Amino acid sequence: MASIQMSAVSMKPVARFYNPDPGYLRGLLEKAGLNRTEAARRIGISRVGLNNYLCDTSEPRYRAADYRTQFALECLAESHATTSPQGGNHGAASEN
Repeated sequence: MASIQMSAVSMKPVARFYNPDPGYLRGLLEKAGLNRTEAARRIGISRVGLNNYLCDTSEPRYRAADYRTQFALECLAESHATTSPQGGNHGAASEN
């Protein structure tokens, strides 16, 4: 994850914040200011795989994201948040 800024590197994973909710993960992408293709590239997964994590849970292709994927998206969002007026919110529940 060489493209992540230094402020996000200081984040530490805390598994009790695991939240595979697609709405929460989509919110992280929005906070990061990235489209799905770019986010997938930055965290080292396929775009199709990321789309499976982000689709509605009623879709047959839905797959729950593992915590590593969630944390990588949180790091991207935090990295972007340090350069914008919004703050990070590690593990917060989705409002969707």
